[in-house]
Amino acid sequence: MQEVRDFGKVADFLLPRSYKLHAAVLIISLLMIPGLIASLTPIDVNAYDMESPELTANQVVADEFEAAEKTHGFAVAVRGNDAISLSSSAPHFTSDGDIDYANLPHPSERVEYQGRSAGLVGEEIPLGGILNLTILREIENKTAIASSHYLSNFTRPLVTELTGTGFMGPMSLPDLLRAFMAGESLLTQPTINVFGVPQPARTNWEDCGVLECLTYDDPNVTQAHIDLAAHRMIMYSDGAMLRWFSSDRGFTHDENSTLIGPIGGTIREDGTFDEDVTWGPGRWSASTTWILIQLSRTDLEENGITYFWADAKNERDGYRFEGLELVTTPPEFTVDDCRDLREEGIEVCSFEWAIIDLEKQMRTTDQLAVTFSINEGVNVELNRELIESSLLLIAMALAIAVLLWFSLRRASDVVMNRVRRSASFP
Repeated sequence: MQEVRDFGKVADFLLPRSYKLHAAVLIISLLMIPGLIASLTPIDVNAYDMESPELTANQVVADEFEAAEKTHGFAVAVRGNDAISLSSSAPHFTSDGDIDYANLPHPSERVEYQGRSAGLVGEEIPLGGILNLTILREIENKTAIASSHYLSNFTRPLVTELTGTGFMGPMSLPDLLRAFMAGESLLTQPTINVFGVPQPARTNWEDCGVLECLTYDDPNVTQAHIDLAAHRMIMYSDGAMLRWFSSDRGFTHDENSTLIGPIGGTIREDGTFDEDVTWGPGRWSASTTWILIQLSRTDLEENGITYFWADAKNERDGYRFEGLELVTTPPEFTVDDCRDLREEGIEVCSFEWAIIDLEKQMRTTDQLAVTFSINEGVNVELNRELIESSLLLIAMALAIAVLLWFSLRRASDVVMNRVRRSASFP
């Protein structure tokens, strides 16, 4: 049996000096307080020197091209049926009319990825996945919110090869379908090739077979119209339309469909198909699409909205506890607020808070789909997790202190001390 080490010498040295020891521990603890306060202050991820070709290129663009415009994206994915049934219906607001931040649908509620070019099919999955007409109407609501947000004052036109025209403001899948079904797409217009030879239109929206060719906003439009429009846009756009869907987009079998497409196999980036596909009846489907918005960085900074986290106003009210959970509550700026801050010359509005505010507002409409920003708000989320971690460490320290206090004051110790005192003073 291993002999237990004797700490008698240590105890003989420390006990007579207990007051000095306690004072030393107190001083050391006080010296740690500035570090604790520093850990609770916001940090700027961009301030760290992380070497990589991508970050270097991004910094060069930011420094050398001051008039650069930046495109920001939001993913819209089909939401799982279990999450829909367990949550409240959209719009997600409290009884006071504020955004219900604690109960907004979470990005993790999106349907499971079924594989590359697999399409999106299954029980309780909307017909067509993200191309479902009801989901497309929901995406329109999200796009309308983006169009009315104060960031829309700084938009720049987005041009797609599917329409050839610029979109001022956010651009989404319904916009592309609307242009095609109105006969305004480049796919339905005659063109001229590089040799100057006129070319006929690749496809049309004048002959819809058994269907009447309706516009996207016609109240009588059906899922069959959406299926047909999406099919023609995908088949005749050399992969341009496919880039508006996640990589699981695919043509899935449906014996009741009048459309003939490539079932199975893998779809290449240029819109061609592997040789192992089988042609048969069905429809196109996918799990995710995008909402894109292009902003002028110069105009943003001139109006008091900065991309640099360290230069922005520290939003102390950007987080709050909902029960035991710390949730993000982005401030709702106005353009005038940010301009006033810039004129004061002290601090300005943070673009990250602005884009997260836009994301949260769009998420209030999440019902059959869930919305989340792409690679945005890194500093916002990182600081939230740091605050949570710091508070957890403080709670652990307090719990340990309380447990030590009780352990040093056990009832058995009190009784033994009394017995010893009684024995010493008969």
